[in-house]
Amino acid sequence: MLETTNDSLIINMAERNLAIGITLDYIAFSNNSEKIVIKPFKDDNQVRNMFWVENNYALLTKEEQSFRKFLLDWIKENKEQLFNWNL
Repeated sequence: MLETTNDSLIINMAERNLAIGITLDYIAFSNNSEKIVIKPFKDDNQVRNMFWVENNYALLTKEEQSFRKFLLDWIKENKEQLFNWNL
């Protein structure tokens, strides 16, 4: 068993038939190859934290801007199910 946050390592090891990896959907499908079988969890409660960290002085590429917009829009649309601040 190996725990890593390096998604390219997860994909590489799965391609070489050395591991079964768990990663985010969009990473799995963007790195899909004939040597990898992608199977979703049947349990919708499987989660993985994801963070957006941005340098205030860096210029984002078009792809980064697009992903940032998608992520912020998705959070806005789904925040009722994601966050509960009733302490």
